[in-house]
Amino acid sequence: MTAARTRAQIGAASRRKGAAFERATANALRPWWPDIRRSRDNGSATTTDTGDLDGAGPGLWWSLKDVAAAHTDPPALIGSWLSEAREKASGRLPLVVQKRAGHRDPLRAWAWLWLDDLVHLTGAPPVNDDAGQATVRMTLRDLLPLLAAAGYTATPDRRTP
Repeated sequence: MTAARTRAQIGAASRRKGAAFERATANALRPWWPDIRRSRDNGSATTTDTGDLDGAGPGLWWSLKDVAAAHTDPPALIGSWLSEAREKASGRLPLVVQKRAGHRDPLRAWAWLWLDDLVHLTGAPPVNDDAGQATVRMTLRDLLPLLAAAGYTATPDRRTP
């Protein structure tokens, strides 16, 4: 019989899992942003929260999630994640990237954003009602060409593999 894990052990395992996903995602995104890296500064009393990834230019704010609970009850979690990301992004484009269960490739992770942010990326006229607060999900791989077309990538001619 194995001993039950302590709260400290569970917390340490969660931090390791999250850090591994952040490093893997930064590595996968390096063709678009050569300077991208896992951020070590997620805010404190004296610093600003730079998000989970840094080096992708001044216009993006990344929040990466490797949370199993999101696969069973996503609507409430996704909305709260996006609201928190928008608040912390301070005018930057907030992106929430959620690791997909059973998929190791970070480019197959779910990228979540608000509908009005997607409309902004496409250059379409703004959404003028509550529909703009609808959540949109696509793979990170599918989001990359939209970010490139809107001028957010360091290598705008990069084609998504």
